[in-house]
Amino acid sequence: MNRMRNFFSAIAACTLLTACSTSGDEPQPAPEAIRFDGNLGTASRAGDADLPELNSFDVWATMHDPADAANITTIFDATTVSWKDNGSWFYDGEDRYWYPGMAYNFRAISPAGTEGVTFTSADGEGAALRIDGYTPQKHIALRAATDRRECPINSANSTSAQLPVKLSFYNLLSRISFRGRSDEASLGEGRRVIVDAAAVYGIAERGSWDGAGFNPEAGALGTWTVEEPAGSSAEPLFRVEYPDGLELSPDGTDIFAGADIITVLPQTVTTAARFELTFHYNVNDAHQFTYSAPLTTADIVTTWSAGHSYRYPFTVNTNIFLSVPQVAPWGEISVDDPDNFVIK
Repeated sequence: MNRMRNFFSAIAACTLLTACSTSGDEPQPAPEAIRFDGNLGTASRAGDADLPELNSFDVWATMHDPADAANITTIFDATTVSWKDNGSWFYDGEDRYWYPGMAYNFRAISPAGTEGVTFTSADGEGAALRIDGYTPQKHIALRAATDRRECPINSANSTSAQLPVKLSFYNLLSRISFRGRSDEASLGEGRRVIVDAAAVYGIAERGSWDGAGFNPEAGALGTWTVEEPAGSSAEPLFRVEYPDGLELSPDGTDIFAGADIITVLPQTVTTAARFELTFHYNVNDAHQFTYSAPLTTADIVTTWSAGHSYRYPFTVNTNIFLSVPQVAPWGEISVDDPDNFVIK
């Protein structure tokens, strides 16, 4: 076994948590430990006011000699990294170090403590995360990140300080909303639809995510496998009420925005998926109506993809009339948060 492989076995034996004592001709660790550091600033960390900032994540990482992919050491294993008030990121436990000649692969999930996460180290390069039995929760964004780094060897058989690990976090969920409009051409001048309640049901609420091949730069955000659609008119998955009524303007008024933001699993939209509206008009307001419409009416969009927002325009007359939704990356629809967060 060559010197680097002997070295690799030695540092694996001392668990890589701190710098080991080594002889003079062995590679030495970098003078600084592995860090997730840097002042992110408010603009790069803050998202929509009703979604959480990126304040913590769990990280997994492997280290291996690129010439010996069968010899893998896991150096971070669901280790929590948290943002501190002094403007830095810190992780639990003792420091881990860079070693010259080694390749490092990082995988991360935010928020920290997400349940159902498992990690497969594979050959290091193919290390992957998986989340089983996940149900989106209100005001919790699910994000993932990846990074790869090699620590070079210099002529002194050591290494200089390495830059902190850079992780760009991408949304793994989809976002849907609705923008209703009072159409005076069909309702009459000055007439408005006043929304009393709205609901969404008949979509999958639970599923599993496979992060094998996760590569955001190539547009690969992993694969979701979801369970059967759930909910009904009597027990919808999402419901919002407006006790004082919400007037739909002729230019359009957002529903399920702000505190009522909806995040859903990426999935195929089936005929079971429905949008329901309870409303009255600003004239003869004693009469209340409830209509529902399948989301597949706007059949140009049949799939909700990870990291995207879908805003369905609609009008109301003798029924709900859904138009083809606006589709954009998460951060490009104003009611949403930025589509990725960067740890510098």
